[in-house]
Amino acid sequence: MPTSNTGKYRLLAVDDDKDSTDLIVRNALRCGYECFSVHDAHALREIIPHWRPHVITLDLCLPDVERFETILILQSVRFTGDLIIISGQTDAYRKEAAEFATRGGLRVVADCPSPFRSRNCATC
Repeated sequence: MPTSNTGKYRLLAVDDDKDSTDLIVRNALRCGYECFSVHDAHALREIIPHWRPHVITLDLCLPDVERFETILILQSVRFTGDLIIISGQTDAYRKEAAEFATRGGLRVVADCPSPFRSRNCATC
């Protein structure tokens, strides 16, 4: 479980592809974020309330979760930071997920195609 007392903004990268989370974390570290990554949606229930990230990058297609279940998890733990949705699905699917998350009270600041490339989304 990560702990934080640095005063830096915290970014949590959520993706089952370790290469993707590594790329996101490298970019975020360059921007001054404290970072952590997970590869399992169910770990969010424990990590978010304790570490309280300011930003989450979220791959929509994770193993062992249905459709937008990860968004429901974020709502259930009352995540209040910025959400960046990342998916290899169609633009329409990402937009639908963003709308679903927004209707549920989450603040979606971007949706990006996967595989993540720093040029696809603003990084700092």
